[in-house]
Amino acid sequence: MIRFLWLFILLAGPVHSQPVTIRSGDHESFVRLVFAIPEGTPWRVGRIDAGIGVVLEGLPDGMSTEGVFDRIPRNRIEDLRVEGDVLAIV
Repeated sequence: MIRFLWLFILLAGPVHSQPVTIRSGDHESFVRLVFAIPEGTPWRVGRIDAGIGVVLEGLPDGMSTEGVFDRIPRNRIEDLRVEGDVLAIV
Protein backbone atom coordinates (compact mmCIF):
# COMPACT_ATOMS: atom_id res chain seq x y z
CA MET A 1 0.00 0.00 0.00
CA ILE A 2 2.81 2.43 0.88
CA ARG A 3 4.57 1.68 -2.42
CA PHE A 4 1.36 2.39 -4.35
CA LEU A 5 0.85 5.68 -2.52
CA TRP A 6 4.47 6.71 -3.11
CA LEU A 7 4.19 5.83 -6.82
CA PHE A 8 0.96 7.85 -7.10
CA ILE A 9 2.64 10.90 -5.52
CA LEU A 10 5.63 10.64 -7.87
CA LEU A 11 3.47 10.26 -10.99
CA ALA A 12 1.09 13.05 -10.04
CA GLY A 13 3.87 15.62 -10.19
CA PRO A 14 3.47 19.28 -9.40
CA VAL A 15 0.44 21.16 -10.65
CA HIS A 16 1.38 24.28 -12.57
CA SER A 17 -1.01 27.14 -13.11
CA GLN A 18 -0.81 29.22 -16.26
CA PRO A 19 -1.42 32.84 -17.15
CA VAL A 20 -4.87 33.84 -18.34
CA THR A 21 -4.86 33.69 -22.13
CA ILE A 22 -6.39 36.59 -24.05
CA ARG A 23 -7.85 35.72 -27.46
CA SER A 24 -8.89 38.25 -30.08
CA GLY A 25 -11.14 38.64 -33.08
CA ASP A 26 -11.59 41.39 -35.64
CA HIS A 27 -15.11 42.19 -36.80
CA GLU A 28 -16.45 44.88 -39.13
CA SER A 29 -17.62 47.25 -36.40
CA PHE A 30 -15.71 46.05 -33.30
CA VAL A 31 -12.71 44.16 -31.95
CA ARG A 32 -13.31 41.27 -29.57
CA LEU A 33 -11.03 40.34 -26.66
CA VAL A 34 -11.87 37.18 -24.74
CA PHE A 35 -10.39 36.45 -21.32
CA ALA A 36 -10.48 32.83 -20.08
CA ILE A 37 -10.62 33.61 -16.36
CA PRO A 38 -11.43 31.25 -13.51
CA GLU A 39 -15.03 31.44 -12.32
CA GLY A 40 -15.47 33.92 -9.49
CA THR A 41 -12.47 36.07 -10.44
CA PRO A 42 -13.22 39.70 -9.51
CA TRP A 43 -12.87 42.04 -12.52
CA ARG A 44 -13.66 45.59 -13.58
CA VAL A 45 -13.18 47.81 -16.62
CA GLY A 46 -12.62 51.56 -16.77
CA ARG A 47 -10.76 54.46 -18.32
CA ILE A 48 -7.06 54.91 -17.52
CA ASP A 49 -4.42 57.33 -18.87
CA ALA A 50 -3.36 54.88 -21.60
CA GLY A 51 -6.92 54.11 -22.76
CA ILE A 52 -9.01 51.33 -21.21
CA GLY A 53 -7.95 49.27 -18.19
CA VAL A 54 -9.17 45.77 -17.41
CA VAL A 55 -8.45 44.73 -13.82
CA LEU A 56 -8.47 41.00 -13.06
CA GLU A 57 -7.75 40.47 -9.37
CA GLY A 58 -5.94 37.53 -7.83
CA LEU A 59 -4.35 35.90 -10.86
CA PRO A 60 -1.16 34.28 -9.56
CA ASP A 61 0.37 33.96 -13.05
CA GLY A 62 -0.97 37.14 -14.64
CA MET A 63 -2.16 37.44 -18.22
CA SER A 64 -0.68 36.48 -21.58
CA THR A 65 -1.17 38.71 -24.63
CA GLU A 66 0.85 36.40 -26.87
CA GLY A 67 -0.80 36.00 -30.27
CA VAL A 68 -3.46 38.70 -29.76
CA PHE A 69 -2.20 40.72 -32.72
CA ASP A 70 -2.21 37.68 -35.01
CA ARG A 71 -5.95 38.28 -35.53
CA ILE A 72 -6.41 42.03 -35.12
CA PRO A 73 -4.65 44.94 -36.81
CA ARG A 74 -2.79 47.53 -34.76
CA ASN A 75 -4.90 50.34 -36.22
CA ARG A 76 -7.81 49.10 -34.05
CA ILE A 77 -5.84 48.43 -30.85
CA GLU A 78 -2.37 49.92 -30.79
CA ASP A 79 -0.93 47.98 -27.85
CA LEU A 80 -1.72 45.79 -24.86
CA ARG A 81 0.33 46.19 -21.68
CA VAL A 82 0.08 43.96 -18.64
CA GLU A 83 1.06 45.69 -15.41
CA GLY A 84 0.29 43.47 -12.43
CA ASP A 85 -3.45 42.89 -12.28
CA VAL A 86 -4.17 45.51 -14.98
CA LEU A 87 -4.32 45.06 -18.74
CA ALA A 88 -4.00 48.45 -20.44
CA ILE A 89 -5.68 48.55 -23.84
CA VAL A 90 -4.11 51.37 -25.85
